[in-house]
Amino acid sequence: MKMLTKPFDFGLNSDTENVLRLIEDNDDYSWVDFLRQHRELDEYQDYAFCIKNTRQLISDSLADDKLPASVKSKYEWLKHYFNEVVSEQDFNLSEYFDDISITE
Repeated sequence: MKMLTKPFDFGLNSDTENVLRLIEDNDDYSWVDFLRQHRELDEYQDYAFCIKNTRQLISDSLADDKLPASVKSKYEWLKHYFNEVVSEQDFNLSEYFDDISITE
């Protein structure tokens, strides 16, 4: 997947640059690094809610035996991304969760 390198020509250069900063590129894949955007939320509780719901979605999807292997592999990747983000030092989620990592 090719990453955008030029701003859109809508006069929104600063907005476009901000969006492009969210895009990560690794192993020939690009994705929006949405879990590291906690500073964009007004309340830290909102971020904890987002983390909780994302964790639940990933766990439920990994446990779903009806999903094709090709889809499950994407949830496996998402699980590793999720665990990497929540293990970083600048995230203090311990007041909301005992153990937030996904182990399934």
